[in-house]
Amino acid sequence: MSSRSTVQVVPRSPVDQLRRARLRWPVVSDACRLPRMRSVEEVYGSAFAEEEAFQEALDQSLAPRGFDLMFELVAGLGLPPGSLALDVGVREAYHCIELSRRFGFTMHGIESVSRHLDNAVRALGALTAAEPDVAARIRMDKGVAEQLREPTGSVDLIWCRDVLEHIENLDAVFGEFHRVLRPGGAAVVYQMTATDWLTPAEAARLWPPGGIYPSSVDPQRFETAITGSGLVIGQRVQLHGNGGNGRRRTGPASAPGSCCGFRGCCATGRPTRSGSARTRTRRCSPTARGVSAR
Repeated sequence: MSSRSTVQVVPRSPVDQLRRARLRWPVVSDACRLPRMRSVEEVYGSAFAEEEAFQEALDQSLAPRGFDLMFELVAGLGLPPGSLALDVGVREAYHCIELSRRFGFTMHGIESVSRHLDNAVRALGALTAAEPDVAARIRMDKGVAEQLREPTGSVDLIWCRDVLEHIENLDAVFGEFHRVLRPGGAAVVYQMTATDWLTPAEAARLWPPGGIYPSSVDPQRFETAITGSGLVIGQRVQLHGNGGNGRRRTGPASAPGSCCGFRGCCATGRPTRSGSARTRTRRCSPTARGVSAR
């Protein structure tokens, strides 16, 4: 009497699972015998037609917001030309220059990384030759968010894009934001935060090499630091997934709802194809927050 041997299907990775679910390719453990030889029709027939439909579904656009989202939020504040704006984490000065160019703001950019500051100064030098009126409204200095040099109540707008995940003491940062903003002033903050998809093991691998503090990408901790400083969250715009949902928070009538915060316009994730359905699963999520001084 003979017994019939069976093939045990053992999915061992996301690729294996895709093959099994979409292409019906069996995945076997090392202890099992190899599956039967498939015909050419089976290999190149309906299975590949289903895969093509699967790829087309992934390529459907989720209508992501454009690169100008943060500038649109600033425009909604209605600040007049000559308003004092502070760019915290100026990097190579692109946004600092663009804020001066678009809105006529008087800009002060601060940067803690020497290489970035050197590049910003060079960019400002090139701007001086091409657009002297714009350049005349901009200055750059070395500085940190936890110890701002601006006088109390002197700043109309704080712009902070993709910076605060690198700072551990958020209470000090938002305390300084509150101090330097004039009553009714606003901050537009672009921030990466972790989601429930991020496992502790992934976080342990991802955050330290990037100089990122886990507590600073915790969304609840982040918002607690904002409100604990005396600032009010006027608007939060989440930019992961479809990006179509924004939740408005209660704020003072004098503060127009505006904000932005997390890498991607704000997001950490690097989409396989920009703006496609492939961006749906996020370990980290971009969020824009608009906060205002009372």
